[in-house]
Amino acid sequence: MNILAILALCLATGAAIRLLRHLPRLVFAATLLGSAAMGALVIFSSAEPFDLVGRALALDATTRAFLFPALGTAAALALFSPLTFQSASSQPAARIANSLGTFLFSSLAPLIVAMALDSFPLAAIFWALGLMPLILLAQPRGTNRVGGAAQFLLMTIIAAACLLLGNRLLELYPFTPENLDLLRGAALFLTLGFGILLAAVPFNAWVGSFADEMPLLGVGFLAGVAQPVGLWLLIQLLTRAPWLGEKSPLLSGLVALGVISLIGGAFFALAERRDQRFVAALALLSLGDALIGFGLGTRVALMGALIALINRALGITLLGGGLSFVRYHPER
Repeated sequence: MNILAILALCLATGAAIRLLRHLPRLVFAATLLGSAAMGALVIFSSAEPFDLVGRALALDATTRAFLFPALGTAAALALFSPLTFQSASSQPAARIANSLGTFLFSSLAPLIVAMALDSFPLAAIFWALGLMPLILLAQPRGTNRVGGAAQFLLMTIIAAACLLLGNRLLELYPFTPENLDLLRGAALFLTLGFGILLAAVPFNAWVGSFADEMPLLGVGFLAGVAQPVGLWLLIQLLTRAPWLGEKSPLLSGLVALGVISLIGGAFFALAERRDQRFVAALALLSLGDALIGFGLGTRVALMGALIALINRALGITLLGGGLSFVRYHPER
């Protein structure tokens, strides 16, 4: 039941931020108290699985070790949000800026479920659901082109379909182990699904326009919390189906995506001048390191990949918070 308490507290913290959005000090206090309570529940929660509609939700030691940095990153970004406080206004941008933590915690709740589920298809669906609240943060910049939020929604739907189809092919493989085409097809669809949602080069065409419409802290949450959940799901998938890495080109594809993302991220970061796009480009560097580590598959490489993800979350949080403070308080 501890995981249900964590989810309830996550949503309650988001609701409290929404109610207190005109009082930045109380927003800060509510965020701090709610995050501390959730952190305590994560640390002291039981590892016993909880059955929910025939599926097990469990916070074992490895899940908690991954969840704790994700929760800390989300909490830190939400704590930075009062720095962007705007006077009470009916403008959508002001309402979003003053209650940004609501959207972050609303997005975090489905992501927690995705990390705790023992079913990859359901976890992939909850991962996609966790991305949906971020669309509400987007503010259109023009009417002469398709908005970044619409592109992000379309890419999320396509990627989720690819992940589910790849998983289905993977489930069929044990019945016909001589049919390696099933594994190749599964590797192809899984690479497409993860590549799109992780915004790995060359599947990152949607990132720029979506980042332009997002607040900087929202981009930080997407890159520092939401996308690493996908890498966690990839680890779980490879653990449950080791033949996927042994008999298919998936690992080679991950290494190739990692190398291209590393080079592309460096190029985009050097050429970019807009804050949101700059943060998104920097996130590609550590994503490339992580994908290379996962693709190599050794214990040392996996440890390096996890360190790269933690460094990514910490760096994006500090950079996003600092830039937000500078942009909203230039006099300081």
